[in-house]
Amino acid sequence: MPSDGRAPLKDRIIRLLKSRGYRVRTDVTMEGRSGRAHTIHAYAEYRAPLHTSRIAVMCLDKREPVGADEVYEFIQILDDLELDKGVLATTSWFTPEAMEVAGRRVLLWDGPKVEELTRDLPRAGVYPHELRIYHLLPRLKLTRAVERIQGLLKRPLVGKKEKLASRVALIYLPVYEFTVRSLEGGVEGFAAVDALTGDLLIFREREVQRLVLPEDLTDTELTVLSGLRAGPALIEDLAASLGLDFDTVDATVRTLAGRKLVDDSEVERVSLGFSPPKVDGSVSLLRVGVKRGRPKERLLEPKMSVGEAALRLEMLLGVEATGPRMIFLPNYYAMAERDGARRVVAVDGIFGREAQRAEEVIQRLISS
Repeated sequence: MPSDGRAPLKDRIIRLLKSRGYRVRTDVTMEGRSGRAHTIHAYAEYRAPLHTSRIAVMCLDKREPVGADEVYEFIQILDDLELDKGVLATTSWFTPEAMEVAGRRVLLWDGPKVEELTRDLPRAGVYPHELRIYHLLPRLKLTRAVERIQGLLKRPLVGKKEKLASRVALIYLPVYEFTVRSLEGGVEGFAAVDALTGDLLIFREREVQRLVLPEDLTDTELTVLSGLRAGPALIEDLAASLGLDFDTVDATVRTLAGRKLVDDSEVERVSLGFSPPKVDGSVSLLRVGVKRGRPKERLLEPKMSVGEAALRLEMLLGVEATGPRMIFLPNYYAMAERDGARRVVAVDGIFGREAQRAEEVIQRLISS
């Protein structure tokens, strides 16, 4: 064990990955497509409904700097094992040449970065089932919620107005909140991920900024979006910077353009089709009347793992996400009816505004 009393490097990285929801196997020997066997310090994966992310981890406990040759050798292992990404961690530091070779596919964690990422982990480790859980107490009273929902009922120019077809009820929906720090500017703040839809959420004093995203974004799609954060790019340049082949990136860009997440209207150049929200000025939900534990009222369980949520934030916002907690947010909802057709109407229990994503989620639940 190191003289500073901390756990060995590999153990700390493994605990970190587990705290983010990854399933981790250590000292794994895997056969590549070349037929060659490779031994890696850890193999980590998280499973989402439509894909599984697979990551290789190598830990170099040494005093000398890690050079470009070691990073290049690690990339060759990733290619042979056909893995998505790699983490190369060290107790020393990386040379400028090593950082240039790594690109976006390999995360380089030097001594200070490892210390920063793992300083909040308990010595025994943090696992998903030990995730800190809170719920917010609704600021909006039930009587006021009924008034707000009635105000959202549609009144057409011709025909009958919608009417309430059920009682107004309280339901809690889950989000993962993280403490984040921008990798580009060092700005610290808070960001959250809707654990049901995958949307990114930034909470401010009097508003919520929501970036609506598809639930089923693949790792490759996230990687391409991450690569476009720096600005418009040619597809061949984007592919080279990400360490992916041209055809894969080209096909991914076409898919993302169809989903309005990439703008391909410029000749030969593509860019993000949305503006990533900024974390500066954000506030933590822990400041808004929270209670420890799960609510007693009705709630919906998350569909997304904490590891997948952290990955979305890191890839799309360019931040380091730490200190995850699950927070259940209150929403009021009721059924509205007109001419036999029913729909869900909902308002959030904090600001009293219409909660359209909650309406969609609850509508799917009722219809299933």
